[in-house]
Amino acid sequence: MAICQYFQWYYSADVFGYYLSVNLQFINQTMNPDDVAFELQRWEMIHIARTILAILSTVLAIVAYFRYEENGIQK
Repeated sequence: MAICQYFQWYYSADVFGYYLSVNLQFINQTMNPDDVAFELQRWEMIHIARTILAILSTVLAIVAYFRYEENGIQK
């Protein structure tokens, strides 16, 4: 459960902390043209990390579900 909460926090911070400001700079064309190539590379790397974390969290959720079903764990 704590891992899921961490991923939710990370996703929210990621979206509002980075993507929102950078995408607004792209839209409004306020970014220095010399920084665009570097920023696109950073954007891509963060996107890849988010995708890997999303896949990992999905796999962990599926594993946890089947372990729960197999062991019949109850609160």
